[in-house]
Amino acid sequence: MYGPNGKGIAFDAKQTGETKRFPLSNMKQHQVEFLRYWDIVGGEAYVFIQFYSIQGFEEFYMTPISLITNYWDKRSEGQKSIPIENFEDTWKRKTKDYLNLYENSNSINGK
Repeated sequence: MYGPNGKGIAFDAKQTGETKRFPLSNMKQHQVEFLRYWDIVGGEAYVFIQFYSIQGFEEFYMTPISLITNYWDKRSEGQKSIPIENFEDTWKRKTKDYLNLYENSNSINGK
């Protein structure tokens, strides 16, 4: 998928029934590595995260891979999840519009 600026966009989608945190165990090593690589080479990389217990199935967070990797890299220090307070309201998107979400807003990674 390409954004309006011609940059490639890569994403993965996850959901959780948790209400206060996103468990890092929902992600797999190869998923994080691919999205991190995509970001490093100049693409846009996101994880669409849905907290269905509080958001229902109507919306999700278009989460920049940088948030995931910041916590992922701390797993050896005991980090097991990302607190919901770290997800910004500006990242919320409507589920029904996920194919058009990039066209309707600027990049949230600032690239």
